[in-house]
Amino acid sequence: MTKKINLSLLLVTAMLQTLPAQSPLFNAVYWGTYLQDNQHYPAFNYANTDLIDQVVVDDKNPESIYVVGQSFAPPKTNIDACTGTKTIKLGSGDGYLAKFNRCGELQWSTFIGDYVQCLALDIQSGKTIIYVAGNITVQGMNGPSALKCDGSSSPIFQPLNDDNTDAFIAKFQDDDSVATLLRWTYYGGTNVNSISGAEDILGLAIYNHTLFAVGNTNSTDLGNGALHKSDSTYGSGSGDGFIAQFDSMLSTLKFFTYVGASGNDRFHDVNIYAPANGNMAVYASGTTGSSGQIASGTGFDQSYNGNEDAFLQKWEDTDGDGLFTKTWGTYIGGTGGEHGRFMQTDKTGNVYLTGFTQSTDMPVTSFAYDLVFGADGSPSTSADAYVIKINSSGGNVWCTYLGGKKDDTANGLTLFKKSGTSYVAISGLTKAASNFFPLVNPLQDKLNGNNNNQYYDAFVAVLTDVSSSQQQLAQCTYMGGSNAEGVQTGVSYHPSIAMGPNKEMYLVTASMSSDINTVVGSEFKHLIQPYIGGSDAFIAKLVDSTNSSQTGCTFLQRTGATTAFDDNGLLLYPNPAQDIAVVELFSSVNEESVTLQLVNSLNQVVTTQHLNMPEGKNIVSLNLSGLPDGIYFLLIRQKEKTLVQKLVKD
Repeated sequence: MTKKINLSLLLVTAMLQTLPAQSPLFNAVYWGTYLQDNQHYPAFNYANTDLIDQVVVDDKNPESIYVVGQSFAPPKTNIDACTGTKTIKLGSGDGYLAKFNRCGELQWSTFIGDYVQCLALDIQSGKTIIYVAGNITVQGMNGPSALKCDGSSSPIFQPLNDDNTDAFIAKFQDDDSVATLLRWTYYGGTNVNSISGAEDILGLAIYNHTLFAVGNTNSTDLGNGALHKSDSTYGSGSGDGFIAQFDSMLSTLKFFTYVGASGNDRFHDVNIYAPANGNMAVYASGTTGSSGQIASGTGFDQSYNGNEDAFLQKWEDTDGDGLFTKTWGTYIGGTGGEHGRFMQTDKTGNVYLTGFTQSTDMPVTSFAYDLVFGADGSPSTSADAYVIKINSSGGNVWCTYLGGKKDDTANGLTLFKKSGTSYVAISGLTKAASNFFPLVNPLQDKLNGNNNNQYYDAFVAVLTDVSSSQQQLAQCTYMGGSNAEGVQTGVSYHPSIAMGPNKEMYLVTASMSSDINTVVGSEFKHLIQPYIGGSDAFIAKLVDSTNSSQTGCTFLQRTGATTAFDDNGLLLYPNPAQDIAVVELFSSVNEESVTLQLVNSLNQVVTTQHLNMPEGKNIVSLNLSGLPDGIYFLLIRQKEKTLVQKLVKD
């Protein structure tokens, strides 16, 4: 009997084995933290399910990190909005927005909607503006009115829900220690066959203070009220994708188009390409089940491959009248089925898109890192991740698989350059043990810490961006604990990654693992907030520890906000405080030397007091009147002992 040999697999395996070794781009998890905000919401139960969908980092230095998702921590309650004049009802799963500083300290969090799935940042009047979007479900047809808190005379585009499931967009202002809700709007329509449509916004992008939103709908009238429309006719399938452009006040729908035909079509992401000279372009990507109305122009694949394809379209307003038209579109896939997830555009208009596939015949290029689906190219019900680079004319520059024997899916993507080399990083989930997964310079080298194949782990993989030479996998690592990562309740899209200003990487995923830090081991340097319970939202910072600009934090052993260290040791109140905070200290000896230091969230000492305390209880006032609102840490140094408490000035 003659054994059939897959020569292409042998050639690829040999080639990968002979590639020169790469040093780690990221050699440490500088910090990791599970999301909890009992400081501001002490009655919330963060041991319930908390999911996390996207992370975005601003371009300031030091940077701020913003994350969104859904939390079941809130009980059925109301929280204040519009400086206390209005309320937002919570309970049964709520969307959230949270901000962290570069050292992993939670700055604030807030809640709105049922699920927040995406966000985008803008700068308006010197302030950071955060737009978030997702979906909201109401009981019956009478939902709460959308809120306008900014005092502007500009109306809200859709103040009331059209049916029981609408998309929504909310606009917040980052006021350092708090997120201020400025306004929000519903965005929904109706389905003439069922009197009830359904919308979801899955991607946002900003251009010149206008907001582009993409997602999916089965409403026939979602474009009502738009100033400009490209395709105002809903397709005949089970859902259409849509592109919508709003003004900065969420008052005007400037542009709208459906995208889709006879299948289920949905957009997952949108990017803006704005060259110094030339037309601004809108790139929108997603997943389609339609054989028409998707591909056109110079897109490299004009034929639907079946079983759902990923797809990418380019839209331009060539004459500046506000009406966008499709320049080209392309299918991405093979015969097995694909999903398109996150993408990013570079400075020359190339688009990098990731997702996952069950096709053995993806349009991989000859110099790709991995030419073969799965472990050996055989068809499977499991998926591989893929990454594809498409140029501004719709051409396939390169495409590669990434995966192993088990299920591998990618959801996040980011671009960066180091030492003259361009890299494409993706984040995803895998159930492949290390003998079937392409680990390179891993921070964590065993699935679930023991290779038991029982649970999904998050992963991060970094590929070189090449034009013709052999593509390399520069780094690939698991990131997870002994339980499951990638937890979903309903529809959730994570893990997500984003780069910081000094080429550090931020990773987010939902996790049921209490021990990510111990499973990763010595490369995990600092755990900020430990695991609470259930599924927790988890945020990690991956760094090159030889680059001091990526590190430089002081990590303290911190206690609760109002609890004494022991029965008679320390008490700090009120907390939060305004102009004055009071510290009660107990000294067991007379004339004990104590130093009190107040440190801000950037670990800068802002006040220092040296005291000689008499024996017994001592009361010390802290003058906060000259300090900006925010999070501080009080350090009390007594001989070789340092006590620390968190203090919020509000």
